[in-house]
Amino acid sequence: MQQIITESLMTNFWLLALFLTWSLIWKGLALWKAARNEHRWWFIALLIINTAGLLEIIYIFFFSKKKEFVEKKPSAASTSAKASVDKKAMEDKPSSASTSAKASVDKKAMEDKEETIKE
Repeated sequence: MQQIITESLMTNFWLLALFLTWSLIWKGLALWKAARNEHRWWFIALLIINTAGLLEIIYIFFFSKKKEFVEKKPSAASTSAKASVDKKAMEDKPSSASTSAKASVDKKAMEDKEETIKE
């Protein structure tokens, strides 16, 4: 019996290697997605159950959904705080003949922004 198993493994070595590679790649991808999506029970099931990549493929394509991140709009308070910080930064810059015109334009733009925020 042992001789039959040994001969079978030797003749089908490449097939076994291909199967293990296939299974390992899908398992790694599925475990990574489950961990990133914080699906604890899926992670445990995928780690324990070996289905030659079938359960992993099902999880990846049907059950793992990307988390959607909603971009928050800045509030009026944070916008006005940023404007005051920008104004201070403009005042702290050393002025020269070449940058004075740009600085006055930027100062005017900042004042316009502040008036818009106050309204």
